[in-house]
Amino acid sequence: MKKFSVLLALAFSLVAFNAKSLSLTFENDIAQSGNVFISSSPTFSKIDLYANIETIGVVVSGSNLPATADLVFNRDGETSWHAGYPIKRIDNGRLVSSLFGLSPSTSYNIKVINGITEIVGKVTTQPDELQFTPTAILYVNGNAAPSGNGSQAAPFKTIQEGVNHATPGTQVLVADGIYQENVSFPASGCCGQLDTGQG
Repeated sequence: MKKFSVLLALAFSLVAFNAKSLSLTFENDIAQSGNVFISSSPTFSKIDLYANIETIGVVVSGSNLPATADLVFNRDGETSWHAGYPIKRIDNGRLVSSLFGLSPSTSYNIKVINGITEIVGKVTTQPDELQFTPTAILYVNGNAAPSGNGSQAAPFKTIQEGVNHATPGTQVLVADGIYQENVSFPASGCCGQLDTGQG
């Protein structure tokens, strides 16, 4: 019986020694060669929020980002959080998602969470109507004569004519009707002077 106890104790000692040796070898492999892969925790370094009228685009940058993470949001002042669509990693290594069905002109808190890692941002959705005072107004009516000048009395016949004559700060008002045309926009707005169309 004594012989068996000694052999058993010797066996446990060898197992313990081999486990220590294995642990040291594993740590040395990491320190010396870097061949062993260790998964690091994700780091969220930046959140960009792109607010529209009823939607918000969410983009998170960082390192070791997961394939997906949780996206939650609430209105400013609310205590409960609402789940959004999961945020997913795209090819360039960022996490991307969108929130839908939001209210215009409302401040939202946005949070992206992966385990204990999280990042928070805040943004306000845009109003449902742009606050815009046009510098000029052009009119379009599909039933107008072809020689119109864009005034209310002599509107342009096509949307393209209105767009072609618009400069930054111009509003183009389009009368009800069916306009079968492809419209291209040769000019664009400038700092605080939008080009708008309304129909």
